[in-house]
Amino acid sequence: MTVLLVSLLEALAPAEARGLSPAELTKLARDWFANNMPEEPEHNPDEPDYLHSLRKNAKLSRYIVENAPKSAKTARGVAASYEAIQEAGGQWHDWLVLAEIASTRLGASSPLTKTFAQRGHNALTIYRRNLRQAV
Repeated sequence: MTVLLVSLLEALAPAEARGLSPAELTKLARDWFANNMPEEPEHNPDEPDYLHSLRKNAKLSRYIVENAPKSAKTARGVAASYEAIQEAGGQWHDWLVLAEIASTRLGASSPLTKTFAQRGHNALTIYRRNLRQAV
């Protein structure tokens, strides 16, 4: 089992003993997200592995808070925030991969490569905005 999954299971251990309220689930998700942030790279805060780790943490945090009842609006909002991080990170990563493929096949100066790179940059801006607004 990965270290991340073990950490998540440990964070969820209190839920095995009793049901958690929406507020407790929300706090658990927020705490888990905050306490499992990967160390930011010293020289490149846009390092793909780092940004991908943030996306995975948001996904797991979302799964925690989604266990609240559908009627728990605050919890649903928190889950939506984590989902927005996930989606924005996925879009950024897709454009990054497409730009790399285009660069390899068509060259760095290709209009398609430049378009994909620009879209990746725009998607990264949105991803970073969602991360800053993280719950």
